[in-house]
Amino acid sequence: MRVRALIILAAFAFGGVWLAVHPALPQLPNGDVFTSLGVARHIAAGNGFQNDTVYPLFTAYDWGQSLPQPLLHRPPGLAILLLPACWLSGGDPVRAEQLVQPVMVVVMAVLALIGLLGLRHQNHLAGAGAWILLLLISPFLNLAVCWGWGEIPAAALLLGLWRLLRNRPPAGQSYPRTMAFASLCAVLAMLRSDLLWVPVLWWVIAALVDPRRRYLESARHTAVAAAVGLALISPWYAHVARHTGSPLDNPLMEAVQVDLAEEWWDYPLLRSRTPVPLVENVMAKPVRVAHKTAVGIKSYLRTLGLWLPWLVWIAGAALWANQLRRRLRDGQAICRAIGPVGYLGITLGLMMVEYGFFSHETRHMLPLLPLLAWEGVILADRALRPRMTGPWRRGAVMALVTWLMIMTTPPGLGGERGNLITARELAPVVDSVTAANIDLPPGPVFSDNAVVPWRLGRPLVWSPYDGQIEAEIRAEVEDMQDAPWVRILDTP
Repeated sequence: MRVRALIILAAFAFGGVWLAVHPALPQLPNGDVFTSLGVARHIAAGNGFQNDTVYPLFTAYDWGQSLPQPLLHRPPGLAILLLPACWLSGGDPVRAEQLVQPVMVVVMAVLALIGLLGLRHQNHLAGAGAWILLLLISPFLNLAVCWGWGEIPAAALLLGLWRLLRNRPPAGQSYPRTMAFASLCAVLAMLRSDLLWVPVLWWVIAALVDPRRRYLESARHTAVAAAVGLALISPWYAHVARHTGSPLDNPLMEAVQVDLAEEWWDYPLLRSRTPVPLVENVMAKPVRVAHKTAVGIKSYLRTLGLWLPWLVWIAGAALWANQLRRRLRDGQAICRAIGPVGYLGITLGLMMVEYGFFSHETRHMLPLLPLLAWEGVILADRALRPRMTGPWRRGAVMALVTWLMIMTTPPGLGGERGNLITARELAPVVDSVTAANIDLPPGPVFSDNAVVPWRLGRPLVWSPYDGQIEAEIRAEVEDMQDAPWVRILDTP
């Protein structure tokens, strides 16, 4: 009990250290956080799931003919998580922006708590210092915390789900634990539905590699988990079906650019009014799809060192390969010999394929960062234990070696560095444009950014692709007929 209390104190001390080490950063003017803050403001006002940040494509649908629109393109989990920022801001949007970082630091503290308790449960608490160090020095994690990325709570959920399954296959779970697993999966679906397949994959793998082959009992637990999970997520998907006709419809899936020869980074489909069904899109351009996916995988492999130091990857791979060699020599089947790290490697590879197709932003890999680092320190502690029995000595050695690895091959921000520079340069412009537009007539606006309309409390249509698209929106969406433009950039 005393150790657990110390771990709880350490986790929340970690949150305090985080705030001391990482100063707040200005928000990116087009950051996704403003969509979630806008939804949170509507929820706090009792308006339900309403979306103020409208892409031009959404105005092509029957449900998109007025502003604000129903929230359909992303689940509401992040908005619900950011409700404290709205409540504590006293209605001041700038203050709500500033409170995003503290809210996310609390999530990081919870993540640290889950991980530290897990290390104790695995009898590898000696690796705590090295693991915390890897989290604390990650520029990507800091950016995610300041900019309110959903990858942070997703990482905490995945770590919790992993802990529930790591040493106990589905057939060995109690039914309350099975329901807890399903409940966490449902929370993940409400936060990042694109990651729901990850714990499902882990569950299936754990059931298949169960050394006692209790497949019937695994099926019973799977049925219970599915029933609980579906019951919890059904209200959200009923909301989606009420507006679109199908619970699985998502307008973003009809704006996927599959051809890298096109101006895909300018989001031409999202900024137009011509939905392209995903299946149709893929069937029409299978070679382009394969090319985009391959380019994405190559990009993710090249940038792994941005979110964990390259020497950590190399050391972890070497330790895992040595463990695999020993297990195979002892006669274990390959499916069991690869162990938890191998299963995470499979997960990482599949995530690269998924996001290689959809988007090449390095941030999409962040949910696995804390978990991979967590397994890495377990491997390291296991390797050191025969040579060094004292946990304090092992902990000091791992922390020192980790620090040297960080100093030798430091992680970075990659392309996000340009976004951070843009956010800093535009911060005073955002303030001045907000002040200049404070007396605009009521109603929605066209805008090349999300932050000024958020501060003005107005719905917006974001950057139509050209004048023709803008004219169509003005002609067909009554709310937008006389809508003014709010710009922070010099050129239309």
